[in-house]
This record gives sequence, C-alpha cells and structure tokens, in this order.
Amino acid sequence: MGFDAAKFAAADWQRRVIEIPVPALKDFFGKDEKPIWKIHSLEGKEVAQAKHAKERNIRVKAAVEKFSEMLSQDPKKIKKTIGDIFGNIESDSDIAWRSELMILASIEPKVDYSTIAQINKYQSETFYLITNKILELIGLGFEPGKLKPSGGTKKSKQH
Repeated sequence: MGFDAAKFAAADWQRRVIEIPVPALKDFFGKDEKPIWKIHSLEGKEVAQAKHAKERNIRVKAAVEKFSEMLSQDPKKIKKTIGDIFGNIESDSDIAWRSELMILASIEPKVDYSTIAQINKYQSETFYLITNKILELIGLGFEPGKLKPSGGTKKSKQH
C-alpha cells in the first residue's frame, strides 16, 4: 500500500501550538503573568515569505539610501528614522529571516519589527530560543486531526 493522497487531503490539519518560557523577559510581562511566548507552526507559503525577508531588507535599505541622497539630508538620520519604523533594515543575514518567522509565528505576544530588533539586540539568547523553536515546529509540520466525514451513507428505501 502506497501513500494515500485522498486520506491525506481529507485530514483536518491543525497548526501545532507551543508555549515557550522566556524568563529573561519576565519584567516585561504583567505582574501576575508567567513569561510565556506562545507560537504556532507555519504554512509553507509563510516560510517562503520569511525566506524573502533578506532580499526585502536589501531593497528597503537601497530605497532609504536613495531617498536620503534625494532629500539632501543627513542619510544617517533618515536611515535611523526608517529603521525605527521597519526594525533592523541593516540585517541582510538570517536575522531578517528569523525576525519574519517570529512575526508570523507569534500568537502571544504579537510583535512588530522594531520590538523584535530590540529583543535581538538586548536579549539575543531569547530571540534565538524562540526562533529555534519556530524552526522545530516547521520541521514537524501541521498535526493531522480527525478525518473529515465522507458524506455518510444514504439510507436505502424499504419496499
């Protein structure tokens, strides 16, 4: 018996969800809240989106530099302002990719590029802990749930 594509297609796929203790960030959670970062697995298209983050950052960085020249202002000041909005546009490494993964996979708390850039800068161990767990979930994929019903059987007419 080979792979059963129909059974695969009929499965009720669910994102995997895990909670990650982040004790280094405890001071930034509510007084009675546990420092937990909740993430879920990603779809293939979301993983691809994250992989393109590096190229996007390169294009944004080039645009910032061009606008800075065009406006005849201090390029460093403009770059810093835009960097504050978009996060770390200097990142053309896997940090851009991991940042995108973190945005896409984070359920609670929800974060933006600027916050992630700060977590990476000041709590890099936590940044890598969370993103490594996201990569583990990607490797596991979604969880198959119960199979969808086939539509049931029709009752036969009695004569």
